[in-house]
Amino acid sequence: MIWLAALIAALGIAGGAFWYLRRREALAPVPVIEPPLVRRETPPPQPDRPAPPPAPAGTAARPAPPPPLPGKTLAAPVTLHALPVRLSKSMMNATFAFRLVLENQGAERWEGVSIEADLVTAHGAVPIGEQVADPATALAPLGTLDALEPGDTRELAHEVRLPLGQVRAIPQGRAAVYVPLLRVRLTAKGRQPIARTFLIGQLPDRQGGRLRPFRLDEMPQSYNAIGLRPLD
Repeated sequence: MIWLAALIAALGIAGGAFWYLRRREALAPVPVIEPPLVRRETPPPQPDRPAPPPAPAGTAARPAPPPPLPGKTLAAPVTLHALPVRLSKSMMNATFAFRLVLENQGAERWEGVSIEADLVTAHGAVPIGEQVADPATALAPLGTLDALEPGDTRELAHEVRLPLGQVRAIPQGRAAVYVPLLRVRLTAKGRQPIARTFLIGQLPDRQGGRLRPFRLDEMPQSYNAIGLRPLD
């Protein structure tokens, strides 16, 4: 905390100096700058521009399409959702069982579908790129589908595992907790990859509460009262 106090003090000194300089500038007389005298020449007359030809009869002018809203992209025709089943912790690993729901809401057939996923843990000291799934980064392969027809919905059961030695623990009082993250990526032939990340937690004690993390020092057990929250 010493460095934090020193940083605040330094910011206070810098702020005082900045205020003093701005005060001096405000009190100093503002010099008056006379514009130079120049000879203005009258521009030669311009010829009248011809009027544009009239539009053909029966042809209505089409309005320009509105520009896309910033930060908005078209939704992918294939949606990807995850349903929690249970989280189990042994002496060696944390294993998450879930059901993956794929739905083709588009009008085209998706061929050569590949499903990838892994299990990591969240931590404030880790770059966000190492925690959230990236469509351009491959994950561990889980399974494949020959095709996903238009209007088709598939529900698949999968498991992902994380060694306890790779868990990023978060201190919470005298205990250490961890927040698992399920990362899923979907690829298909000739299609843009789809990636999603879900936060895994224990269901809250009261309605409307937030998901709770898991304690790392608890004995090996299975958690069934769990939920998921998408991070996108």
